[in-house]
Amino acid sequence: MESPRRIEALYDLLDQALPEVYGYFMHRCRDRAVAEDLTSETFLAAIDAFERQMLDPSVPWLIGICRHKLVDHWRRISRQVTARRSHQRASH
Repeated sequence: MESPRRIEALYDLLDQALPEVYGYFMHRCRDRAVAEDLTSETFLAAIDAFERQMLDPSVPWLIGICRHKLVDHWRRISRQVTARRSHQRASH
């Protein structure tokens, strides 16, 4: 179980990093809703990783999680486009 100080330090980091994390996604996606969703996913993943591992969270660590979440997002979009195209070809 994590000490209350470590948990508080993580939440302080998330509060401080919010503008940078959100800005990271806005710069790359140019879509407010997507940036908000990916920011939430990043913070949830950070909390999960923090609980599973003994690590010292930092802004660069969070940006690393951002990169992974962004790649996951683009893959999801790519799969949706591919599925839509396949469905359209099958309909004709």
